[in-house]
Amino acid sequence: MKAVSGILTSLSESGVIIWLIILFAIIFVFVALYIYIKSKERKKLERLKALINNLPNLNVNDIMDIKENDYKHIRGVFVVCNKSKNKYLVGKSVDIINSVNNLFTGKGNMKVYLDYNDGDDFAIKLLELKNSGYCNINELERDIITAYDAYKYGYNVYKGCK
Repeated sequence: MKAVSGILTSLSESGVIIWLIILFAIIFVFVALYIYIKSKERKKLERLKALINNLPNLNVNDIMDIKENDYKHIRGVFVVCNKSKNKYLVGKSVDIINSVNNLFTGKGNMKVYLDYNDGDDFAIKLLELKNSGYCNINELERDIITAYDAYKYGYNVYKGCK
């Protein structure tokens, strides 16, 4: 009997060890997968931020001039940077020139408008949807909000449309 119980104890201990090894392997795979997905997401956001940073900086007067002269409806996303406070507002529109113009004439985000009236310095970037590499304007806006932390540290009150 002692021999049989010794064998059973030995088998159950090795079974536990095997199950622990399997459990750790599964955890390792999930952690590796999570790190890989986060890394790809971070690289995508870095590429998007680099694309936007390479766009020309416009100021409020440039937007007003475009609105008065070479005005056309442009569908895309705008990034408004309060350079004085390092805060961002990201928005999307079927008419980004008009939407940005509204911000600085008191018809949009009032926090941006008040900071502008207080003399803060702003830079504006305009990205047409067709030049972005995205098909979905909501996804583009959401990714830019994430890239610039505009929800957490900026003017955006939503993380973007789903």
